[in-house]
Amino acid sequence: MFVTNIGPVGIYISKSDSSYLSFTPVGMENVQLVDPWELDYDDTTSTLYWYDDGKMSIERYSFDTNQHDVLFSFIYYVRLAVDGPGKKLYLTLDVGNTRRVIGVINLDGIDLRTLIDTGLIYPYAIAIDTTNGYLYWTDAELERIERVKLNDLSTRTALVTTGLSYPTGLVLAVPDGKMYWCGYKKRMIGEANLDGSNRRTITLSEKARPYNIDIYRNYLYWTDYGGDIYRVDRKTGISSNQTSDSRLNTPHGLYIFKSKYSKLKYLNEIAVN
Repeated sequence: MFVTNIGPVGIYISKSDSSYLSFTPVGMENVQLVDPWELDYDDTTSTLYWYDDGKMSIERYSFDTNQHDVLFSFIYYVRLAVDGPGKKLYLTLDVGNTRRVIGVINLDGIDLRTLIDTGLIYPYAIAIDTTNGYLYWTDAELERIERVKLNDLSTRTALVTTGLSYPTGLVLAVPDGKMYWCGYKKRMIGEANLDGSNRRTITLSEKARPYNIDIYRNYLYWTDYGGDIYRVDRKTGISSNQTSDSRLNTPHGLYIFKSKYSKLKYLNEIAVN
């Protein structure tokens, strides 16, 4: 599991298969972090991508080569989803004058272009289904979840349009045909089929402020805005108490490894030890 944290500043790693998360700073040579906010990971190339709000930049670090690159600068408030096989990075971003769009950039940092710029107010979380070729996103202000076929933008479809409660996080469980989202204002996590049908609500505690979300086996892990990291059983809806050590007090971005990631010997050793 990777987590960004802005107090103390850093990107941290922990094992995911434990009821208690103990985080260690990820060692990245010659990398200076100011305000790392969002992140994603390409397990095909062992490369970590993140958005640093303090530097207004999208950056990456290869654990195979120890190479650090700034892909794009002077870009504001980004959520991102990496498509390793397609060599693309999809993102929601602010393009000025309170206007937000959904864009895409090559993984070499070249050719940033807009995919969708209409019918949006505040596109927020973004996720990609590489198996079926869909891009999903939430609009926090319109309170909806939409998707589009990447090879045919005319297929844009609103999947969930009511009761989302400012959806700030989104994760897809494609093998199970499910998606999950954070309902920030109503302190809940939502579940639905990938086509938006068969909705279910998992209610969290009154103090919860779920911001970002990811999945590991039967558990949904979520970052609490300005708080900690918690988990809930996605089958039973039973929540756990605080799951991480006190090192992180402002976690935001969250990525959980979905495979054994045998290529990542260095990261695996950190997570285990």
